[in-house]
Amino acid sequence: MQIFHSLFLTAALVLASCAQPLLPDIPLDKPSSPSPELAKGLERCGLDLGRASLFEGKAGDRQYQYLRVGKHPVLSDPQMACLARLLVSAEIGLRTDDDAFTESYGNAWQKEHSIYERRLAKVWLAANRPSLRVPQFSGFPTDLNDFVAQMERLCNAPRDAAVVTDPTHVVLPWREGPADESDCLFTVLTASNLSEHGIKVVWGGVP
Repeated sequence: MQIFHSLFLTAALVLASCAQPLLPDIPLDKPSSPSPELAKGLERCGLDLGRASLFEGKAGDRQYQYLRVGKHPVLSDPQMACLARLLVSAEIGLRTDDDAFTESYGNAWQKEHSIYERRLAKVWLAANRPSLRVPQFSGFPTDLNDFVAQMERLCNAPRDAAVVTDPTHVVLPWREGPADESDCLFTVLTASNLSEHGIKVVWGGVP
């Protein structure tokens, strides 16, 4: 079963998005009724509501919702983009056993998820660092390490607070230190145009 979900943690209003699986289906997950607005949006995107059900559950102290999609004809690319945009913005996950649907939705989800993260990062900066101007990555062959170092200086973060693990990933290791510096660094990197160059910014361990 493939799972897609957006998880936004807001410690000190920081944007920290993790794209990762939720818990597998468990008996405690309960069916839920979509709001009229959500139902209309799903239909507008081409989803057959007779083949999908909304569920809600709880992981720790966090509540979540996801759409469980059964066997369903693959939607067109514009319809999948519409569906991903709707679910990502509502922070509703999607679960399905349909391989074809999984592949098509996954491609659309990755793009819409990046756009949503970037938009939220800009909102955070406008509220918390209104005078900060985010530099933009000019693309390769510009040194990605130099760009990340520039962002670290911008947030007064220590060198190597963010690590370029390969040409497509910038990782902020979990470590002790001033939360504001890490919050700022993650957010400016996300608000930049790195995603347009296929570069992901994530929290986690460094191999």
